Amino acid sequence: MTTTEPPLHHLTTLYRDSVDQMNELFAEIDSLEKDIAALNPPDVGVAELTPLEKRIDDLITPHEVLLDSLSDALKTAWHANQADVIDKFSTLKERIQKSLTMAVGHGHEAENGPTGLYRLLEDRLFAIYENGEFKSPLRDNDSAMDALERFGIWDLKGYWSLGIISGFSDLEQLDEELKSKSPEERIEMETKYTEEARQHLAELGLTTVRDLKDAYIFSKKSLQEYLALD
Repeated sequence: MTTTEPPLHHLTTLYRDSVDQMNELFAEIDSLEKDIAALNPPDVGVAELTPLEKRIDDLITPHEVLLDSLSDALKTAWHANQADVIDKFSTLKERIQKSLTMAVGHGHEAENGPTGLYRLLEDRLFAIYENGEFKSPLRDNDSAMDALERFGIWDLKGYWSLGIISGFSDLEQLDEELKSKSPEERIEMETKYTEEARQHLAELGLTTVRDLKDAYIFSKKSLQEYLALD
């Protein structure tokens, strides 16, 4: 038996196990991509989003552990001077590194924004700000109030239901007040309370569409959950 046989036998087993681990990681990435594509943003809140984000986060450590293991294996292969083994492990390591960097990616806190699955998730959630059924996309510097219409909130009743205007005990009182106004008075009333709603959001740091995105707000449900934290 040559001196290279024991480490090479170990490397053969390690390579096979590493390929199995890689395939499991790839399968989870595929599963996440399908689950993200199937999301219906208006129905998504913290309860739905948190476990999905955790699944993405949980992919990072297994990738890193596997990369460390492959680095150690490559050192052994280099020491044994086995070019074919070095090539196999190098190729495998490249695939894992690419998967971590490009498929899993980085979260929205990264300097250049989210990538990989994190970007895929944001694009799905923030699709409401793009064209869709509306005439044009909303830009990041557009008013947060402009985005409310896309959440199905476009009048004083909607603002009241969110708790961003005051002065009415219930929707019935608000409705009666509106009905009692002349067309001119109604416009004046709507202007007054729309400005109150805008100021309320601004006090919470929600002035622009970019602010909504940074707060991970993309629907009426996510906005309600954010306001409930105030």
